Amino acid sequence: MVAFDASASAVYDIVAVDVYYGAELAAKAAVDLDPISLTVDVRDIINTQDINVSASTTVDAAAISAGFGYVIDGGAWDVNASVEYTLDQAVVTLGGSYNSAKVLALNAGISSDSIINGATVSLGYAGDDLTKAEGDSETDLGKITAGVTISL
Repeated sequence: MVAFDASASAVYDIVAVDVYYGAELAAKAAVDLDPISLTVDVRDIINTQDINVSASTTVDAAAISAGFGYVIDGGAWDVNASVEYTLDQAVVTLGGSYNSAKVLALNAGISSDSIINGATVSLGYAGDDLTKAEGDSETDLGKITAGVTISL
């Protein structure tokens, strides 16, 4: 079997368009409406038509993004949002999503490379599906992680 990939990109002023054909046909269009960037991404155009729309902006030290996805073949959808706030000594993140399968996911974290010279210290929380959280096991309510990454 012979397989090939083809792609094309075009940029004009505030609009960028990418088209890709390989295992599937996909297209992406982005518009930079300073201070907001909008993106429409369509994957598997011929079969499932998986459409994702997202917006992002930066306000002071906070990078904010939100998105919506919908699969025409099947009707699955999801919404998501995230914020990343940069402080002098740390970066704080918060994000979440909810989808048509009624799965609610949340995550939060803080990391710093200023506390220990040559290392990044982090603390995070990830809840993959809080709608199923019954408190019966250690992971029902999510997981808390802590770490130190040392650069040599």
